[in-house]
Amino acid sequence: MWQVYARHLGADWNERASEPGIWDAIENVDGGERWEAHQTLKARLITFTRRRVVRQAERRGEPASGIAALRSAPGPDARALYCSALERSGHTVVTVEDGFAALQYLESARPKVIVLDMIVPRLSGRDVLRQLRANPETRQIPVVIITGSDVSNLSERAGIPVLQKPFALSLLVDAVDSAVRRASV
Repeated sequence: MWQVYARHLGADWNERASEPGIWDAIENVDGGERWEAHQTLKARLITFTRRRVVRQAERRGEPASGIAALRSAPGPDARALYCSALERSGHTVVTVEDGFAALQYLESARPKVIVLDMIVPRLSGRDVLRQLRANPETRQIPVVIITGSDVSNLSERAGIPVLQKPFALSLLVDAVDSAVRRASV
């Protein structure tokens, strides 16, 4: 962000922060350019944090499956895109951070459909699905799987729609709409 302001206000802009006019000039910097700089910095921070957490997990000797989940867990931007697309199509969306949180949420709620990423922290999507199907209270809730790995056998065996990343958001909306329609018949 500093570079954006330096380009528009001069390299010494931060030394002139006490000048009243500097704040007006900051307000006049193009919002799109500021947002782009913000998004770039956010992506760098997420990448840095993810790498750091993976290194720490490797040093602690965590299992390879847990480390893979840390590397490929959907970032907040992907989740926000999924949520936004579903909300725009009229769905109410609730998100949780990991597999354990999903199961805790389902102790007291019964959504019309569950969108489940196969690679999530703490408890894999496969384990979440196994527990959902073992519980008579949650067994009938339709599930749409999103994944970066091959789970075609799961789709064929259980009849669960699978979206292979990357996918068009319209496919997610269509899969959720279809699951809701099938469940209400």
